[in-house]
Amino acid sequence: MQALIGSISARSLAAGTNHSCAVRSEGAAACWGRNDGGAIGDGTTADRLVPTRPSLFRLIVAIAGGGNHTCAAIDELFGTYCWGDNRSRQVDPNREQDFVLTPIATTVGFSPVALSAGSLHGCGVDAFDSASCRGSNANLQLSSFFNNATFEDNVGFFVNVTAVAAGGVHSCALRSTGRIHCWGSNGFGQLGDGTRTSTNAEREVVGIVNAVSLSSQRDHNCALLATGFVVCWGRNDFGQVDGTLGGDRLVPTPVTTLAAGDAVAVTTGFQHSCILTPAGTVRCWGRNDEGQLGNNTTTDSLAPVTVQNLPPRSGAATTLTGVVGLVSDGAHNCALRVTGQPVCWGRNPEGQLGVNTRTRRLGAAGVGSFTANIAPDADLSGKNRIAHVTALVNCPAGERFVAEITVAQGTASGQGRASGACTGGLTGYPLIVPAQGREGFAPGEAVAHAEVTVHSRGEITDEQEWTRRIELLP
Repeated sequence: MQALIGSISARSLAAGTNHSCAVRSEGAAACWGRNDGGAIGDGTTADRLVPTRPSLFRLIVAIAGGGNHTCAAIDELFGTYCWGDNRSRQVDPNREQDFVLTPIATTVGFSPVALSAGSLHGCGVDAFDSASCRGSNANLQLSSFFNNATFEDNVGFFVNVTAVAAGGVHSCALRSTGRIHCWGSNGFGQLGDGTRTSTNAEREVVGIVNAVSLSSQRDHNCALLATGFVVCWGRNDFGQVDGTLGGDRLVPTPVTTLAAGDAVAVTTGFQHSCILTPAGTVRCWGRNDEGQLGNNTTTDSLAPVTVQNLPPRSGAATTLTGVVGLVSDGAHNCALRVTGQPVCWGRNPEGQLGVNTRTRRLGAAGVGSFTANIAPDADLSGKNRIAHVTALVNCPAGERFVAEITVAQGTASGQGRASGACTGGLTGYPLIVPAQGREGFAPGEAVAHAEVTVHSRGEITDEQEWTRRIELLP
């Protein structure tokens, strides 16, 4: 057993409309889900049902998912790479290419701490702490007066912008003063200025003077205030704004069933909203036709419901706990647990949950490769009949795991097993995989498959499967 630093666990997440991404603790990205426009960044257009690394070999500090594109800020001053659907020039306004299948360095860099991707556009904070946007301006979401513009620098001549949020066809910026300004489409009141008038001019959201965070989605927004209250505005057809029905909300409205201090973060999907609580749980409200509320039902709810884990094969569903990060988009959500394990729930026809299926999940399900993985190299011994493989396991202290790993190479194959106590962090567990039959292994590439089950007091708490290529070394 060997304690490891970083590697497979995640440190941040991003959600696009039909895909999701994570930044691993080593700084590499992993994405999964819809890929017909290249949003995964692996050079193909095939959907990826499990985490797949984009062709980007840089240290990443932040990542954002859009309608069908992705952007990442790298560990260099304001350097940004983007990939995916570029038909509205949302990947790069100076790139004459409709689909960018691998990450490219964009001609306009954004701050690593303030990056947001919308349906057909994206925004970020530039080197001067002002907002910049690129992509489609069909609804004035870039803040340019010209509908055919693909880039707008220094939006509204703002200063001291700390965060941006790109919605469906509108955009918002949070300033260090705690005030929020929005621009673009306003048919549902998503600009928060008390009207339905769309505009390229930045409108100050009515009544907000102490916001600390901001989330925007297709037609509504939510903000967390310094007082601990959550307020939302915009489209409200499923009660996703304030937990009540009765029409759109043209100005910020408190969520009726949330009290001060109930939330430490807020996120928005197309027609639902969620909060992360101080206790590390998640509560969601609004539409639930795809299970996006995560309470193992498909019943809409005006009142916030607590997200549960997907029920294991044996035992009842339990509350999702230990959450330190939360992202939402479309009709799915992903949460980052304190162990570095992402879990996702909701809509899944393109594989945006990362659970190796296209079937939706009504409760939180673990994304493969973050709890269990396999070290990329394995030594051979015993005239190449034994492979010394390392199982990588990241599970909560006090629980136990069983890992079964199969190695296949041509006609040679074998299986090994490891079990033990979880350490609460990423740990390597060596095991022996003997070749079965007459054929032995040979130095070179092989395919390894891991099946890991985590137990607590006899109950299964997590199940992970992962397949990867490994190198057998003489």
